[in-house]
Amino acid sequence: MRPMAWVIGWIGCVLFVGSVWGCEGISPKTEEKAATESQSTEQREEYAQDGEVDAGTEERVMVETVSETSEAIKEAMAEGVSESDPPEKIAEKVPEQPLDGPSETWKDAVIHQGKATYYDADGSGNCSFPSVSVPLVAAMNEQEYGMADYCGACVKVDGPKGSVLVRITDRCPECSKGHLDLSREAFAKIGDPVQGVIAITWQVVSCPEVGPIQYHYKDGSSQWWTAIQVRNHRLPLKQVELFKNNQWQSLPRERYNYFLDAKGAGTQPLRLRLTATNGQSIEETIPPPASDLLVTGKQQFVP
Repeated sequence: MRPMAWVIGWIGCVLFVGSVWGCEGISPKTEEKAATESQSTEQREEYAQDGEVDAGTEERVMVETVSETSEAIKEAMAEGVSESDPPEKIAEKVPEQPLDGPSETWKDAVIHQGKATYYDADGSGNCSFPSVSVPLVAAMNEQEYGMADYCGACVKVDGPKGSVLVRITDRCPECSKGHLDLSREAFAKIGDPVQGVIAITWQVVSCPEVGPIQYHYKDGSSQWWTAIQVRNHRLPLKQVELFKNNQWQSLPRERYNYFLDAKGAGTQPLRLRLTATNGQSIEETIPPPASDLLVTGKQQFVP
C-alpha cells in the first residue's frame, strides 16, 4: 500500500471506529506478516538446503518419515500380517532398513546369499588371531575378504537346520562371492556334514562380547616399525587412526589384519581412534610399542 493511501485509510478508520487499536488490520506490519506467510515452497526448500530448516520444513520431514514407515507396514500387510497382530509379528515382516547409528539390535542391512562348506578350523588363519577351544568361526571368500575387512566381525549364518553365530578369522582363496567356509563345529549346527555343501544366507551382526577391546603389537614392533591388531571388537572396523604430529593419521590395514605405521609410532603412549562400520568412534590410549605385547583397553563399542 502506498504511504499517502495508507495515511488516508488510517484516518478514516479512526474517525469511523473511534479507536486507534481497531485499525491494526491495515498497518504496514500486518502487510509484512502476510507477505512472510505467503513465502513459497521453493524458498523453504532453498532455506533447508542452506541449513536453515524452519518449522514447516521439519514438519514436512516428519510427515515423510511417517509415510515411509506406513509404506513398510503396508508391505507387511501384503505378506499376510493384519493390524490386530502383535508388534513383534509385524516387525518380522516389515522390510529392514539400514541403520545410521548404534542401537540395541544393530546389524548390517545387507543379507548375503551363497553356500557353505567346512574345514578343520581352530580360529587361527589369515586374520592372525590365536586359536580358540570352541571354534565357531569361518573363512571369508576371497572377493569379500578385501584388506581383512571382515576380520573379527561376527556373522549370523542361516542354513537348512537353523542359525549359528560365527566370527570371521580366516580367508578362503578358492571360495566365490557369498561363500563361507565354516569350521566343522559351526557347519554341523546348520546343516548335515555328510552333504558337504549347503545353501545359506548370512548377515553381519553385533558380537556378544562383554569385555573391553584388546590391542596386540605384532612381534617385531618397536618405535621404528609398529603394527597393531585390534581384537575382541564388538562391531566390524572401518578405520583405525593414530594421533601423530598433532593430527589424526589413518593407519593402512594389511591383509594379515594389522594396522601398520611403517615409520614407527615412537616411544610415547599411543592415542588411537577406532571407527566402526556403523559410524561409532571410540578413543583409547595404550602403552608404547613393544614386540608381541597384548594390551587390554577400557572401552567397547555399543551393540
